[in-house]
Amino acid sequence: MMKQTPCLVCGFALASLLGGCGDMGTDPEALDPAPITNFGPAWSPDGKRILFHRGSRDIDFDIYVMNADGSNPTNLTKNPAWVFDAVWSPDGTMISFRRGNTGLSVMNADGSDLRDLTFGCDYDHVWSPDGAQIAFRRDVTGDPCGTPAGNWEICVVKADGVTPTVLTNDPGADLKPDWSPDGTQIAFQSGRDDPFWWQIYVMKADGSDPTNLSSDAVNDYDPVWSPDGTRIAFDRIPFSS
Repeated sequence: MMKQTPCLVCGFALASLLGGCGDMGTDPEALDPAPITNFGPAWSPDGKRILFHRGSRDIDFDIYVMNADGSNPTNLTKNPAWVFDAVWSPDGTMISFRRGNTGLSVMNADGSDLRDLTFGCDYDHVWSPDGAQIAFRRDVTGDPCGTPAGNWEICVVKADGVTPTVLTNDPGADLKPDWSPDGTQIAFQSGRDDPFWWQIYVMKADGSDPTNLSSDAVNDYDPVWSPDGTRIAFDRIPFSS
């Protein structure tokens, strides 16, 4: 008997929870015939809910939360602007997200008390383990968001919205912050040593003592701490001539 292939092609298991994957024919358009797209699922810390993004190119994207079985999908933002990159707080009581290219916002997990935290070209946000701060990268040049020559630095902002603090200060781009499990260090991806080679750095949570951990002539990306804080996993793209 043939085994059924899991429906993974459109939005992971989210598609099956919200109505299936549609026609699985050879026409690429048939893989997502509906005008509405559901993407970016993330489990709540207690495993009982899933947040995701819903929208299309023709309308706004919003943040939804549903029960783990797919029931009761609820629009939390109903925002006239596109919203992306929603992230649960460690205790599951709050959700942060990016407002297009205009900054970061935070709200309660039921959508109430929505407030803006930052007002800049801010990406890659991640909560500290204690939920008190959010680290992110910002283009500090003041140029229009998305300018290729922008200077990206790692910043932190308190979850109550106090003015952000810039932790790094280097002409090379610093991206993809990730907190250590104990909250004392931040790993990040940097091009400060050579604009053609990304390296993995770690620094103290206040921005001091930045140290190159990979230091080699390959591209190293997207650092992620192990749960016990003793190791850092990352992507590597070796140089090929």
